[in-house]
Amino acid sequence: MFSASSPDSSHVKPMASTSKGASLTTAHRATVRQIRAVTLASATKLWRDLDPRDLDRDADMWARATMSTASTGKRMTAIDAAKYAQRYAAAETRRPNLGPPITPIAIVNRQQLTYKIGYGIARVKLGMLNNEPLDLAMNRGLASVLGTVGNEVAFGSRDTILSLVSGDNPTMDGKQRASAWARTASATACAFCAMLAGRGDVYHSEDTASFESHDNCDCSAELVYTDDWTPSPTDQAHRESYDAAIEQWKAGDIQAKDRLNAYRQYLGNN
Repeated sequence: MFSASSPDSSHVKPMASTSKGASLTTAHRATVRQIRAVTLASATKLWRDLDPRDLDRDADMWARATMSTASTGKRMTAIDAAKYAQRYAAAETRRPNLGPPITPIAIVNRQQLTYKIGYGIARVKLGMLNNEPLDLAMNRGLASVLGTVGNEVAFGSRDTILSLVSGDNPTMDGKQRASAWARTASATACAFCAMLAGRGDVYHSEDTASFESHDNCDCSAELVYTDDWTPSPTDQAHRESYDAAIEQWKAGDIQAKDRLNAYRQYLGNN
């Protein structure tokens, strides 16, 4: 049986300034995790229907079906994010009404997604050329596919939420536009994600309003409307460990070519 590791789903305490906003954020994140889990299960079933000894026979049909599955999941998280963002903005700004509905943002770059999904089959073929056991090659191919699909699904939520910072959401009003957004990462996040989450609510201009991620990334975004924003305990810990790593790097106690690699070394030693 082929399997692949799933992204970390550790709960992160939300950073909203109101209890209502916090509960809305928690509920939305749970929904995104559920949609992603269902989508990944569907993608796994499609993968298992492939004949590993004749991958080319059904490759095109499989790729179209997998892309459709990912696109559906992305639309679902975008729709939930739109409902969440409308209610969250009202709660955080203490608005007496919900305001206009938010438009879900679920644009799919079909060419890019097709290429990334197709790498799963390419990974299997590469493994077979290197004399990997067939089960191992298929597992690694599936892991690649699920990483891509899961990230695509999560971007339905991320893109919709960030559209209220960039001002690109076509149905939002001025009160719903957030001043910034903050990245949230789990306690077991990689150094890259922990570093970005530790920066706090610095993502506010068009230049910083994009969400950098990797396959299997479990990070999410939360809108910031008030000046009394504070990071969650988890993200505060990320900030403190990153600051400690950079101090050691500058002092010469850590030998690394850049800040990220210095942070990786620090995490590996602590």
